[in-house]
Amino acid sequence: MNTEISSPARTVHEYDASHGAYSYAWNDLRSALSNLGLLAVMVRNDFRSRYKGTALGGFWITITTLITVSGLALVYGVIFQADMRIYFPYVAIGITIWGSITLFLNEGASTFTGSAAYFTQMPVSKSFFAFKTLGRGFLTLAYRSVIIAGVLIFTGNIPDLAAIALALAGVFVTFWAGFWVIIICGVLSARFRDLAQLIGAGATFAFFLTPVFWQTERLGDYEYLINLNPFFHFLHIVRGPLLGLDGVTMSFMWAGVIAALVTALGWAVFGLFARRLPYWCN
Repeated sequence: MNTEISSPARTVHEYDASHGAYSYAWNDLRSALSNLGLLAVMVRNDFRSRYKGTALGGFWITITTLITVSGLALVYGVIFQADMRIYFPYVAIGITIWGSITLFLNEGASTFTGSAAYFTQMPVSKSFFAFKTLGRGFLTLAYRSVIIAGVLIFTGNIPDLAAIALALAGVFVTFWAGFWVIIICGVLSARFRDLAQLIGAGATFAFFLTPVFWQTERLGDYEYLINLNPFFHFLHIVRGPLLGLDGVTMSFMWAGVIAALVTALGWAVFGLFARRLPYWCN
């Protein structure tokens, strides 16, 4: 039976240790998914609160993304002497998907520590807050996708329906893996607080090692090494179909394998340590 230890400061919930760790984790996930209406409300309110009082609201994401994309495309397009008809949408899609990846890493690391006030006070699903972070990532992507659509139309690179469907499949794979990345980073960062800072620094370093704004052929004879970069494949399964690039099938295979491994690791981490989060996050 669940018992409660009350104090003037907080209420800590202790769970029946006779239930297995993975059984607890599975019930936690099911409980979170059974409250999709509440989840949608919390995601919307959390997103709106970040732009409360501004005239443009979430469209500031669109504007700042446009400025970043335009700056990188114009500057590095000249440096690389690239064909702007291809390079501009290449950078736009790269920056947009990279923004989702960094959100999974950076905000994932603070998902549980930033929500500790909720689940240290009441018996609420821990994974609920991972889904909330994922939902915020989806809304952010939606606002940034306006730039992708605009740039594709402006440059005359209008993909067919099959290419769009394949790119959406790539987004699905990326967000599936992203959910488990949020779980992994969130749980481990709750236990090791320095890890969040390390993840932030690592994401910045990975940005320059990943072809977000530079094209893989710039590596010359070492272009084959790009397949060792997992971030590249998640970029390519979205960008490749929209721009008609080669190697999309191979990147889907790599991304599928990586997503499966991340899922297994995330399930293991969450199953083993989910019950400890209220104590780690105090």
